[in-house]
Amino acid sequence: MRNSTPPLQQKLVDAQENPPSNIVSSKIYEMQSYCMKTNHNFTTTIMAASPSILEYAVGGGQGIYPGPLEGDRDVCPLLTEDLSDGFFDEMQSKGTTVIELTTDELKVFQDVAKSVWPQVEEQMGSEAYNKLVDFVLDYQAKK
Repeated sequence: MRNSTPPLQQKLVDAQENPPSNIVSSKIYEMQSYCMKTNHNFTTTIMAASPSILEYAVGGGQGIYPGPLEGDRDVCPLLTEDLSDGFFDEMQSKGTTVIELTTDELKVFQDVAKSVWPQVEEQMGSEAYNKLVDFVLDYQAKK
């Protein structure tokens, strides 16, 4: 029979990598004393609805969703950041020390990650890769 105790709790591994939402929802913070914010993964929030729901909410005069969808693109990065901050706050309230890296410390991570960018571009293809890079840069500019 397989042992159901997680490897982190068994001390078989020293660390784990997950988005803050997963760390909180899975209560991984109960098995770790520290959590480091590296900002190494790009995450955004996407608004999606079926055409019939969208028509009902926006075009059907229901007044459920009064705003233009295009304008919400600028709000999503802020909402995503607020959600993430809330998860880190919850971890801290449960006893996990959240470590925020300085700009110089983050740059070390970024410089190392840049070494794999050519491989990512090769796997994705230049067109898709360039669209992704443009999207991320645009997203960061709105923060």
